[in-house]
Amino acid sequence: MQRRSHKKSRQGCGECKKRHKKCDEFRPQCVNCTTANIKCSFAGNQSPDGDGYMISVGSAEATQSPRPQQAISTQAPGPEAAKAYVNLLHLELFNHWNSNSCKGFLSESTLPESLPLFLGYAFSSPFLMHETLAISALHLSTLRTDRAQFYQDESSKLQAEALRLFNESVTEVTDENLIPAFLFSATFGMHFLCGILSKPNPDLDYLFDGLVQSITILAGVIGVVWGRWADIVRSDVSSMLVIDDYEGEVDDEITQRFENLQGRIGKAPGLDSSQAKVLEDAVGDLILAYKLSYSADPATNRRMVRGVTTWLMKVSSGYSELVSQRQPEALVVLAYFAILLHRCRRLWTVRDAGRVLFDAVTLYLGNDWESWLEWPRSIVYRKD
Repeated sequence: MQRRSHKKSRQGCGECKKRHKKCDEFRPQCVNCTTANIKCSFAGNQSPDGDGYMISVGSAEATQSPRPQQAISTQAPGPEAAKAYVNLLHLELFNHWNSNSCKGFLSESTLPESLPLFLGYAFSSPFLMHETLAISALHLSTLRTDRAQFYQDESSKLQAEALRLFNESVTEVTDENLIPAFLFSATFGMHFLCGILSKPNPDLDYLFDGLVQSITILAGVIGVVWGRWADIVRSDVSSMLVIDDYEGEVDDEITQRFENLQGRIGKAPGLDSSQAKVLEDAVGDLILAYKLSYSADPATNRRMVRGVTTWLMKVSSGYSELVSQRQPEALVVLAYFAILLHRCRRLWTVRDAGRVLFDAVTLYLGNDWESWLEWPRSIVYRKD
């Protein structure tokens, strides 16, 4: 089966050119350099007024398990980073979060209890408040299409400022900042993922590299709570957590197809033994994530979204590297992961992300891989 080659970027950073990688041209540090944990040549050329920013969570090894405690980090926008300010737009975003956007992150059944708790932590932790407003702006960009770009730009600015504030104030996780840091890490990771997959992007490399970075960012959630999960479960935010497991046996069509993929993918021609093991483990994590999120009722979105975040936090850095290399079998696994996203489509945070990801995989791989993609296509495009 033919494997696609990368297109070269004329404006890419020096490191990507040396490594023959397609550069996404993010500033002040591109995704490839961030993932590889090397200094990007853009970092020394970023002007103080630049709007670009890059998110980084440790190194590529951050996704391995077990993971040591680590914090989410970013390259700051520059010495002229925007100072804290409040305006009517922020009041609009705050009001929209309380009345609408919060339902994509907090369970509606516990909102009367969980929303005031969440806001209490947001008011005491500016990085969490900025991220909350950034999410609200992203949501409004999907509702007010005539001003979509305006709200998207505001979301990006608020998100960048949230990261800057987080890195300034959370140099280590303590009893005092554990819960705000956890809430920020979880909401930011999902926000970043959904931003990447919010709509089709003709630049497939940008989409796949962004997905790799989402995996790295969500690995930072594990770093934040490593060894402290029991403290979080016992805290006042326990009502926000989905910690109960489905007690019945899960042996439906999706489970069986995932298991068939696990048995098949490691035998694909051209893989060495280590690559085969990485791919089999990634599908095994997919099976676990699906079972943890299982619900016979498709309206139970909160349980279903648990599967999305579980898989992204569990997959190894070895799998992320295969996606970075555009290993076809690794992209096939993403096509199956798109099913978990598609099951959450009623949430505004996810919407069409499953189809966006699946379509990107099929477009990238082409007809040679149709036999691998036929079944997931039937699920992602099944009429409701």
